[in-house]
Amino acid sequence: GAQLRRVVGTAMLLALGASLSCRATARALLEPESSFDEMPAPTAPDYSDPSSWAALPDRVDGADVAPAGESDGQAGAEVDVFFIHPTTYYSDDHWNQPLDDARANKITDTAVLPNQASAFNAAARVYAPRYRQATLGVFLKKEKTDSYKALRLAYEDVRSAFQYYLDHYNEGRPIIIASHSQGTRHSISLLSDFFAGKPLHDQLVAAYSIGFALPLDHFDRTLVGVPPCRSETDVGCLINWATMLEGGDIGAMGNETFIPYGDVYESNAGKRFHCTNPLTWTIESAKASAPDHVGAVKFKKDDPEPPIVDRNYVTSARCDQALLVELPDRKYRHLGKNLHMVDYSLFYMDIRKNAVARATAYMSARRGAD
Repeated sequence: GAQLRRVVGTAMLLALGASLSCRATARALLEPESSFDEMPAPTAPDYSDPSSWAALPDRVDGADVAPAGESDGQAGAEVDVFFIHPTTYYSDDHWNQPLDDARANKITDTAVLPNQASAFNAAARVYAPRYRQATLGVFLKKEKTDSYKALRLAYEDVRSAFQYYLDHYNEGRPIIIASHSQGTRHSISLLSDFFAGKPLHDQLVAAYSIGFALPLDHFDRTLVGVPPCRSETDVGCLINWATMLEGGDIGAMGNETFIPYGDVYESNAGKRFHCTNPLTWTIESAKASAPDHVGAVKFKKDDPEPPIVDRNYVTSARCDQALLVELPDRKYRHLGKNLHMVDYSLFYMDIRKNAVARATAYMSARRGAD
């Protein structure tokens, strides 16, 4: 019943992206019984209403936190970040999250924003829309028609939120696009629709589209003009990785995953994937050593003290389609070989430091051009 779905849903959230031993059971509990077309869509968000945003720079929210020794710099930031959160809705009640679903919103607000979106608050003002995200079950479903429809509806909201942001908040400021998991699928569409070959590309600091294995062919098909970032201060470019322990099955990343190419979704099976190494900010395959890792941060729910950068999580990293890491002990091992759930927190300080460096490089170039 509902209690069992909650238990399984919680377990699924913790293991998202890892190998699931009971996929058939998970599908049955996390997919709606009716088809997408048979179920009414939840009410669309109104982005003029602040409650339709998980984070805004002029109010207190989960994106404002900072580790010990760091501070929230949004008040003086010259750059904005538009952050698209990952899947936090796991239910078979709807294909897409109703915006008033308290459990999904709480996970977004108390887990995702502190551990992901806040990494950018030293460099940028944080805008993070709520959206009618697709339920977790769409990523487990073998027959994809309903999944595609649910993801398209979710992207319609992301697109609307970004257009509202441009019309009412941006005022010509430089933009970072940041995302994770389901949010990264939507960020690729957003980059294609608004930035690739478009005038708005001049405002793009970078896209941190993390936590999904991005096929290389996107750069020749949907992201023409938005190249991979090749150094720590490149701008107008894209950063992407999906984290796995050394020895993980890299090929399994594409077996049942899919990503939009315009209005068409394709399987990732058999494709080659992009990878940025967050220890060097290059796309080269050479291993970066553990001393290059700035450090991990994990914000815990209801912890009144800001976390300290944890050097015990330091790891080497190399790119071989996935970002392959070697953790020095058993930390994070409970997630299996696939470290999807810590794509951000494992490299939190590396992202935070790089966002500042990249924003500084962008602003320096812009002032020079002026």
